[in-house]
Amino acid sequence: LRRRTGKIIAAVENSKVTQQEMRSSFGGGSLPDYEFDSIGIGIAGDAVSISAKLRQYHYPVISRSTSSGILIDLRTVLPSQDNLLIDAIKSCS
Repeated sequence: LRRRTGKIIAAVENSKVTQQEMRSSFGGGSLPDYEFDSIGIGIAGDAVSISAKLRQYHYPVISRSTSSGILIDLRTVLPSQDNLLIDAIKSCS
């Protein structure tokens, strides 16, 4: 995940897009008491605006809002979708 995140961030070329350590849950949150470490992509800015743009992209991207922006858990993105994710992030950042 770290390697993929680094490649995605390099391709996006935006200082607001960073690698983030995060916690993730099993089953998309169905087991909220069971968390584990994950790696994500953070985008700094207005979380409501950024997440809306990502959801409205022609391949919707679901993110997690934070006080400083949004997080995308790379564990939930297939490697074959990395280029789509790069395009989606570029479209909203």
